Amino acid sequence: MNKLKESRLFFWTIELLAFATLIFVSTKIGFLFEPIGTFVSTLFAPVLVAGFLYYIMNPLIKFLENRLKIKRIWGILLVFIVLIVLFVLLVVNLIPNLLEQLTQLIQNFPAMMKEGQKQFNLLVERPELKNIDLQKYLNELNLSTSKFITGAFSGVTDSLLSIIGIVSSVTIVVITVPIVLFYMFKDGEKFPKAVQRFVPLKYKEEVGSLLTDVDHTLSSFISGQAIVCLYVAVCTSLGYWAIGLPYALLLGVIAGAMDIIPYLGPWLGVTPAILIAFTRSPFEALLVAIIVIVTQVGESNIVYPLVMGKSLDMHPLTIVFILLVAGNLAGLIGMILGIPLYAVLKIVLHHLYGMVDDRREIPLNREEIDEV
Repeated sequence: MNKLKESRLFFWTIELLAFATLIFVSTKIGFLFEPIGTFVSTLFAPVLVAGFLYYIMNPLIKFLENRLKIKRIWGILLVFIVLIVLFVLLVVNLIPNLLEQLTQLIQNFPAMMKEGQKQFNLLVERPELKNIDLQKYLNELNLSTSKFITGAFSGVTDSLLSIIGIVSSVTIVVITVPIVLFYMFKDGEKFPKAVQRFVPLKYKEEVGSLLTDVDHTLSSFISGQAIVCLYVAVCTSLGYWAIGLPYALLLGVIAGAMDIIPYLGPWLGVTPAILIAFTRSPFEALLVAIIVIVTQVGESNIVYPLVMGKSLDMHPLTIVFILLVAGNLAGLIGMILGIPLYAVLKIVLHHLYGMVDDRREIPLNREEIDEV
């Protein structure tokens, strides 16, 4: 038994030393990995967008193929026609309105900042708040209303301007995504079998089950999250429009897009709307808050359980930790992709544990134990 323990200790010591050496050497030859990084970064956006559209539209292709008995190639062409029509409608109707509202928001920003300062001063002078020296507390925190509003709006404006700055990259993505998406639709069903060819016979069934579970999880999460984000965008846009809030469409789209980030997304999405509403009146800011609360209640209790179910099955605290770590590592992209990547990793580890556990059930003979 002591010999067995010493052998295992020696084995893991060598493994750790080899791993540490590998990391050290990798830090010294980083220039060799630059072409790989360039290759991955170039393909990242087209593959990501194509994968997103694949998991949204593939259930429709399966429905056409299995239920209506339409050949897969014709189903793919039909889905492509639908996507082209939707894209044309976006380009003709939605995007020009968004750009127009964005331009107006940037132009009116200085006036809105002054109006926000005025509304804050009026709020501080109200009889109910006269005994509270808010300015004193702000000074103690080395803050000022103008700095706060400027910082908040500047953050929103910089984010929106950065979106405009990647128009050239978007053009490349628009050209390449249909090609990648077509072959995903055409050959996506063959991917599990192609992977199983490189797997030992005794693991083929487990690997097939693993790929099926990963595909199901990603499909449920992405398609469900798309429906949830669309619901939030439509409801908030209509609500903002109903109370007469300017830039209602733009602010609703921001709220829907930010909702893809669990827990933190709704807060990020509502911040621009509340700040803009506050520059008009505190009461209007309160109405915006009510609209968002009603929308979130409908999302949490009706829409989300209906379309997502238990596809992720994660503890809320786990999600918060993932968002914090992924946000620090990769910013906004990390916060968006962190949850589905963790879900996939969880499935992979679960299946790997199952394969290791199955091997443990096979008894070892005396010679195999001595070799360890």
